[in-house]
Amino acid sequence: MSGDITSFEVSEHLTASGHTDSVHRSAWRPGYRDEQNSRRTVYVWHDGHDERQYLDRYAQSLRAAGYEVTLEQPRGGRPHLCVRRC
Repeated sequence: MSGDITSFEVSEHLTASGHTDSVHRSAWRPGYRDEQNSRRTVYVWHDGHDERQYLDRYAQSLRAAGYEVTLEQPRGGRPHLCVRRC
């Protein structure tokens, strides 16, 4: 289905755009972390300082690649991006 998206493709795009991830290293460093929410939705967080600024950068990069991106702020939770295929 054309609306399907994987966390792998979102991660690949962010890495190719020069963003670093926070989880695929031997030691933690600031960066993005993504998670498959459903077959049509991937969530992206920033682990580290300046969370909103980095989420804005990730969103710009993903939108430029044709993804639909919205910022979500769950009550009592951390802000994250909700990424879908257009």
